[in-house]
Amino acid sequence: MILRHPHEAAALEWAVAAAGQVASLHGLPHFYEERELALLLGLMYAHGLQAPDWKSSPCPLGPQILERFIDGALYFGKGRVDTRQEDSDLPTIAAQMHQHPQGIWRFLIGEHTAQGGRRNFAAFGNFLHLPLALQDNAQALLQQADVWGLFAATPMPHAEAQRLRTRVQGFIDLVAGLSVPQVLQQIASMVQRRQRLQHTGQPAHFQILSIEQAKGQEFEAVAIPFLAPGRFPAPVPHALAFVERNRLYVAMTRARQRLWLLEDARHPIQAFEA
Repeated sequence: MILRHPHEAAALEWAVAAAGQVASLHGLPHFYEERELALLLGLMYAHGLQAPDWKSSPCPLGPQILERFIDGALYFGKGRVDTRQEDSDLPTIAAQMHQHPQGIWRFLIGEHTAQGGRRNFAAFGNFLHLPLALQDNAQALLQQADVWGLFAATPMPHAEAQRLRTRVQGFIDLVAGLSVPQVLQQIASMVQRRQRLQHTGQPAHFQILSIEQAKGQEFEAVAIPFLAPGRFPAPVPHALAFVERNRLYVAMTRARQRLWLLEDARHPIQAFEA
């Protein structure tokens, strides 16, 4: 599957996982390991720890995701752009959180030395104290939380802020109709299936690539999803129209035997002229 917009890999990876299969990503991150989304996943899990009948058991989010969660909390919670602390041991902290999830709550409310005394975690605390009933509706939880306030204190270029907003909004749309436990279990299952394939050396069922990653390669079958008028090919100034057409041409000509152009039935693209 070849994408025009890399952020759409999340929806495809999720759909493949819902079918019980595995997608490998080339040159693209797994969405649940991007620090802003790992931060949301950690917050969603920690929110459920306020349940009076909560019982301690390992967190369904594995150490690798929790490491990205910690990185995201420090990055956005401190309200400044900086690199990962050289003297911190995030893998060790993440492993401890995985086995003892109460540490996630303590971390978010400011009871952890890794925060270094420089933080802006108010939005995290507000998230944790939203009504527990919202655990039944992951999308409603994220919509009622001050999601954008989690990232607002960290300065970033406009283009990066737009990409972050697109990724986060895409994730909010992705979890519609699911409870928080269902979302976390789906993520855990995705990671487990991926690890099993890696352990056995078996190939993934699907490959997901950007157009840039697909250049110079060929595949027996190629699918190009999310085609829509004015989207892909996207509208550009006339002088640059050939660039956008060339992107579509490159994606289409990666196929040796079969090519699927996938459009929304509600917004069909114009038929190609012979």
